[in-house]
Amino acid sequence: MGQDVLQWTNPLLRIAPTQSAHALPFGALRTYGPVPGNRWDPHPPGQPRVHPPRWGVLYTSSTLTAACAETSQRTRTIDRHTGAPMVTTWTPTRPLRLLDLTAGSTWLIRHRAAAALTTGPAPHCQTWANRIVASLDEVVDGLCVPSVWTGTNVVLFGPGANTFPPAPTDRMPLADPALFPVLQKVAVQIGCTLI
Repeated sequence: MGQDVLQWTNPLLRIAPTQSAHALPFGALRTYGPVPGNRWDPHPPGQPRVHPPRWGVLYTSSTLTAACAETSQRTRTIDRHTGAPMVTTWTPTRPLRLLDLTAGSTWLIRHRAAAALTTGPAPHCQTWANRIVASLDEVVDGLCVPSVWTGTNVVLFGPGANTFPPAPTDRMPLADPALFPVLQKVAVQIGCTLI
């Protein structure tokens, strides 16, 4: 198993609304689920409901470009305003133990899955995530997965909840004028509209 678990010490980044019925405070994982369409939700199957912290999940990215691509994939629009989204960055307080599902890993093939799983239908990925948490939650804090769009994503599960610092390194509204030129470049790069 050791060859399949990488140590993640780099900063993480997340774009998320701050004004919505399901907004999460910094350092919290979502225990409600599984949410249809959310690829790596590990919650036990069935109707979405609140679960114990063990089944928590938080989707993060390694770069602003990857985060923008992930949050704009359904609409192909980087919306700087709806829900008052914030860009939050932080560095975990200890190395994260992540099951490596990136292209260089052989874990998937050794467990009778293809690399295509990482881009497969969400219900199939949710089943795998559920089994990973059920069997490896004392071994891993989450997953390192390729973004369907660009870059690398880190999906935190319940054991990763104790890796947040007391406060983020940086937190900025996506609508901050200082971010606008950067977001313009990102929008061109990933073929999205910026509003």
